[in-house]
Order: sequence, then C-alpha cells, then structure tokens
Amino acid sequence: MSIITAEQKDKKLSKDYFSDFIGDSSVCSDLKRAIDYCYMYDFEFKQNPASPFPNRMLFYGPPGTGKSLLARLSLKYFLKKGDSKGLSPDIIYIDSSFKDKYYGESERKIRDMFSRFNSTESISMMIIDEIDTLFPSRGITSSSADFGVCGEILKSLEGILNENTYNNILISTSNMPREFLDDALVERISQKVVYLDYFESKSQYQSLAELVLNNNKIDKSLFNLESDIFQGFFNNCLSSGISQRRAKAVFEAFLFYAKDHDLSKIPDKAAPEEIRKHLYRKLSQKEEQECLDKALKASSEL
Repeated sequence: MSIITAEQKDKKLSKDYFSDFIGDSSVCSDLKRAIDYCYMYDFEFKQNPASPFPNRMLFYGPPGTGKSLLARLSLKYFLKKGDSKGLSPDIIYIDSSFKDKYYGESERKIRDMFSRFNSTESISMMIIDEIDTLFPSRGITSSSADFGVCGEILKSLEGILNENTYNNILISTSNMPREFLDDALVERISQKVVYLDYFESKSQYQSLAELVLNNNKIDKSLFNLESDIFQGFFNNCLSSGISQRRAKAVFEAFLFYAKDHDLSKIPDKAAPEEIRKHLYRKLSQKEEQECLDKALKASSEL
C-alpha cells in the first residue's frame, strides 16, 4: 500500500486548483507558496516563522487575460488550505460595485475591512478586483469622494506595512496600464507586480480548448483540434490578439452548437454521463466549420 505524504497532498491540491490557469506556471507557484507560508502563522506568538515573503500582489494587463481568474483560483486554494488546517479564514472581497454599494460611507467601510484584514487573530485574504475602477490615479480623478477613498486606503495600507505579521494575503487586479495607477497605491498594495498579456502561441489557445472540453467532461476524441479548421481558429486568435476570455467564450459557444439537441434520443432517467454521450457525436469537417462560424458570430454580437 502506498503512503501519500502531506507534502504530496499539498502538491496535488495546488495543481488541481491552479490547473485552469494557462500561462506562466511560476505565477501559480508564487501564489501557492505565499498561501502555504501564510498558514504557518503562529497564533500564540503573533508571528510567522516563514516571513518575510511577498503577501501583497498586483496583477495587471488587458481585459480577459486571467487576472480575476487567478484571484478566484487563489481564493479557492486559500479556503481549501484553511479547511485542511481546521481554520476558517476571513475573506474580504472588494470590486467595482464597492463605492455605489457603500455610497457616503466608503471611507468607514475601508477602515472596517482593513481592520479585519490586519487582525492578528485570524488568517485572512483580501481581493481588490479591478482596483483602477475604485482608486484611480490621483492625477486623473476629479471626484472628492475618490480622493477620500484613495487617501483612506493608502492610510490603511500604511498600517499593514508597519505591522506586517504575515497572516494575510492581498491580491489586486487592474485592467489599466501601470502608468495610470496611483504610484503610492501600487507601492503599498504590491511586493510583487505581474503583467498578464494575451497568449503568445497558438498552442496556448489549443490548451484552453482542451481545458473547456475537460471541464465539461467531453471526450476529446470527438473533436480533432489538430485539424485545419481548429488550427486556423487558433492562428486567428493569435494574430488578432483575442483575449483568453473571448476565445473561451467562442469555444463554449461552439460546443453549444455542436450538441445534438434531439433530447428524445436520451433514455429516461439517464445518468449525467449517459446524457453527455448522447449530446455529442463525431462531426464532419463541414459541420465543425459551420458550428465554429456560428460560435464566432454569436461571440461578436455579445
């Protein structure tokens, strides 16, 4: 009987949780390492023996390149890691709806959220998604409310810098070029800054298509991704600079059009796996091209 060590379990856990990200694997490794170190925090002595390590990260780049995806995958791994340790971490999520949701009291909410985040009594993760919509550059914004919000978060982050006990992780994302973000803000929210761009090879788009098939538990042999039809699509994605999110949407739409929608063929009380077998069949090249054309058209109309 083989014995699986705790280290092997951790490796499998991180691989499973970050497998949906196609790109620089070192980014996932850095996130996993930071989360693993975070959970080494000693509650009794209020310190982390693994410190210092980068526990504030900023992902920026064009829309649809995997920034928010990385944040979500990190959160899932963070929660699972806490569960494996018998802990209930504190999760704080801030997005573009924050100022509207807490209009007139944004600054107080920021203080409350960072007070929770900076507590030495819990392990915590804060995600600030699309930070550029919340805290734009002070040189560009003209709203006094924006000035107040930006000032409050800078003050709160200053507290983290002065008393970093490394029992928390801060992940921020931005669609804006680096030069449009407030310098003081970037300096405080990130020890590590990562730029995520569109895919650099057609093989990455093919890997994305394979991922969609795998996540939908569809037999890969039904679709010849090496065919001229699909390779042409992947090449077009590469040459046109199509984002990962758009390419994924196209392929998911392709699968919709590739379905056999005659549900009468499905046996009564069929198991999900059995239903899936009846929904998809081997298509001719002409049918594949027609489905892909429909998917591209549907995607362009979104």
